[in-house]
Amino acid sequence: KPRSEFEQQMIDGIIDEGGRIARIVRGLLAFARADTHELTQVHFSESIETSIALFGRQFEKDGIKLEIDLEPDLPLVCADGSRLRQVVVNMISNAHHALKAKDSLEAKVFRITARRAGSNGEIVRVEFYDNGVGIKKEDLGKVFDPFFTTRREAGGTGLGLSVSFGIIRDFGGTIRVESEEGKFTRFIIELKS
Repeated sequence: KPRSEFEQQMIDGIIDEGGRIARIVRGLLAFARADTHELTQVHFSESIETSIALFGRQFEKDGIKLEIDLEPDLPLVCADGSRLRQVVVNMISNAHHALKAKDSLEAKVFRITARRAGSNGEIVRVEFYDNGVGIKKEDLGKVFDPFFTTRREAGGTGLGLSVSFGIIRDFGGTIRVESEEGKFTRFIIELKS
């Protein structure tokens, strides 16, 4: 028997919510478990390029200018490739949401830069910059806390940044944020080569 449009919408809604719950549980498990992933030498640039490809033409469709500036021949970093891509996807997704939420005639820009840093170029510094809605000053110190989100009504779980923080920490690196409400947000990740 064919389903009515209402029944199909209900089924689709249940499937969507099930997927959201599964993502929350995966995030909780990732946050809670000890690191059992093997660290190897990986190209941060490849993680960025692969992750950007997941978003396809979404940035263009949403009127967002994407700028990618990766220094050639960056050294390899010590990381787990799949978990590093998870961090990069979180950074891209957060910037995408911040830019879509910006109600302004100003051009929307998302920029990823990767450079050597440190006294001997032994650090790879990657910056994820967007000129979206920014983060309130009073929220800056909480962005890496589990379950803290400013997008709860839009389905945000508050786990993306806390999980990303834990992953980068497990790699022996650092992640920090700079932001000004209504102007910009910049996440800076540094990993040793």
